[in-house]
Parts: sequence; C-alpha cells; structure tokens
Amino acid sequence: MPFPLLPFDPLAIAQHQDASLAIFSGHEGPNIIGQAYAFSYQELCTVAMRHNLPWHQDLLQNVIRGLWHQHNGRPIYVGYDMTSGMIRVLASCRGQQTFSKFDAVMMTHPAYVEQGQAILGISKLRHVAYWDPPCTAIALWPTGLQGETDEPRVVDAANMAAFFSYPESDHDLGVPVDIAGPDYARVPVVEECFFTAGGKNIQYRNRWVPVTDSSPDEDELSEEEIAEKFIEYLQQHYQ
Repeated sequence: MPFPLLPFDPLAIAQHQDASLAIFSGHEGPNIIGQAYAFSYQELCTVAMRHNLPWHQDLLQNVIRGLWHQHNGRPIYVGYDMTSGMIRVLASCRGQQTFSKFDAVMMTHPAYVEQGQAILGISKLRHVAYWDPPCTAIALWPTGLQGETDEPRVVDAANMAAFFSYPESDHDLGVPVDIAGPDYARVPVVEECFFTAGGKNIQYRNRWVPVTDSSPDEDELSEEEIAEKFIEYLQQHYQ
C-alpha cells in the first residue's frame, strides 16, 4: 500500500438529490448535483498521447489544476462517467452552484465540448479527485475488486463495466502498460506527486478509494416505471 485508503463518502461533501426525486434520473440510487463538463473521448486520447500520458492521468491533472485555481473554502468532489464517445466530469460542493475558476481551467483543455448543470447517479461516477480545504488536492485511485492495494497496479479507464485496479503482473495484452494505449494508467506508487503546468509545480496527494461499480444498473427504470413513480410522487406531495 504505497498510500492510505481514504474512508470516502461523496454524499458527505457533494450536493445531492433527495431520494424521493431520484426518479427523474431513471434509477433508484442517490444522485449528485453539480456542474458537468463534457469531453470528447477520442480527443482526450489524442491529447493524452501527445502529452505521453494515459487519458485518465491527463484529465486528472487538468482537474487537479482546476481545484487549485478554484482554491475553495469548502470541500469539492469531482468524478466522471462515461457515455457513448463522451466523458462527463462532475464537480459538486454542498451549498455551492458555480465554480468559475474551475470552469476556466476545464475549458482550456482541447477535448472540452460544453458544460452545464447536471444530476448524475453516484453508482455511475468514477471518483477522480477531492479538494480538502484549505489547501490540499487529492487524487483518488480505485482499489482492486476485493479491496486490494498491494503491488504495482494498473487501471483500465475505458472499461465500461467497472472502474478498478489490477496488478500490473496480470496485464496480459502482450505489451508493456506504457505502450498498451492511452486507456491504461499506472497507479502511482508514492503518496505525494506533482506535475508542472504554466511554469508552476502543482502538488497533490494520492489516496485509495473503494471500487465504483459502473456496470448496467439492475434497478434502472423504464420510461413507464419512471412515469408511474412520478405520479406516485405527485400524489404523495401535492394532494
């Protein structure tokens, strides 16, 4: 374990939706409300390869830089989900709707497409980073499926079923991780890291977090079920 496991609960720091309103997203789980930033997956890969980085690491560095620019007085949660050809990064903080300085950094990335308010299911979000005020940026890395953190590990960020790390010794593509493509990222082996941007060293800490299951939601509702639940909600709250 090169760095600690963080007892992390996004709902403790992010703005989230009342459980009775979860029907609007089409699934039963808790939802996080925040500012979403859409990035083109293909362009992320292209830019990352130009920077000689996996796209997850390239995106993480952009997020870390944005958190430092925002320098918030409250904790900020950042995660992303994957849709067809797009990566949606979500920033959320209780009692705060906008992140103007974070926005400005996100918009500088060549893969950036657009932004807007969004409500995303927490079960679909991959934990990326966390701002711990007054002045600490934390990168979040998934453990193995059983909570493993031993030996050098790798993340396949393009795995649509789940976001987890696995031992580099299990990497079976026949080529080293470094040249296996931009989807594969090595988990750092040290707690303290930095990168250089704009002539400045940007520091952050690494922490493990439990695996996020991104597989298809068995509780996802059909349009008819959503309509039925919406009617039930209206009857319960507006009679």
